[in-house]
Amino acid sequence: QDIDLRNNNLRDVSPLRFMPSLEGEGSRLYLQGNEELWNFTSLLPRYFYIETVDFKILDPVPHTLKEGDYEFNYWSPYASAGEYPENMLFLQSDRTDPLLEDEFSMPYYVYEDQYHADDQDKIGYPYNLTGRTRVNGLYGDGVAFINTGRGRDLGAAVLALDTSGMENIEVTWEGGTLTPNSRVYNIRLQYRVGFDGEFQDVPDENNEPVEYEGSRDAGDSRVVGPFRLPEEVDKQPYVQIRWKYYYTGERLTEEHGRRDQLRLDDIVVTGDRYTRAEGWQLYQ
Repeated sequence: QDIDLRNNNLRDVSPLRFMPSLEGEGSRLYLQGNEELWNFTSLLPRYFYIETVDFKILDPVPHTLKEGDYEFNYWSPYASAGEYPENMLFLQSDRTDPLLEDEFSMPYYVYEDQYHADDQDKIGYPYNLTGRTRVNGLYGDGVAFINTGRGRDLGAAVLALDTSGMENIEVTWEGGTLTPNSRVYNIRLQYRVGFDGEFQDVPDENNEPVEYEGSRDAGDSRVVGPFRLPEEVDKQPYVQIRWKYYYTGERLTEEHGRRDQLRLDDIVVTGDRYTRAEGWQLYQ
């Protein structure tokens, strides 16, 4: 059921889509929207109950891996504000140059007064911008991240999966450098089970974190993986995988403070159906 909150004395909030997914005796309520939500208990259907809230939507609806592999290989620069790839969300921070330990508190969204003067004709289309902190849609080359020190710097792409009935989950993706710059950025692969808790690094065969390191060569790209996720993500109703674009703290020159523009593309997540071998018991 769709509930339009725009005419209910709330801040200018886009419509929300309520998609309950039954889990045991209760329900999990997934919310998708692109702005803050305030005190909307009275607007919900009577069979939902939510306490007074003040939060932002950070949990995408999961892709059911049992129904097929997940693939991401295209994002349009003409996607509208508040749009995100299916089962995915782009996140931004409340600071400049987020480090690896910093978390992200907001979905990617650019308010009208935050658009660069050269992008006034692109208001409402934040994936097609040419200035300031932004996520750019690159059509068949995926998406690019670049920070410019706006106090709302990026970022991460977060994918949600339902791995129920699946095991041996593997992830492959492509990282690339569009524009190398003074401040060095990387993209690190992380995961967590459920909606809460800290994200963990995905280890490679040497138990080192899996990541794409920003290159000093424009146009560099590298296929990362496939890497198998830890067993704890197997057979779970909700798992998040995160590609974290973060500032390494390394600055190559003091002449300027521009940041690496990095690219993410060709994500593929696969798994095997879980089958438990049936044992035989012999009675004598």
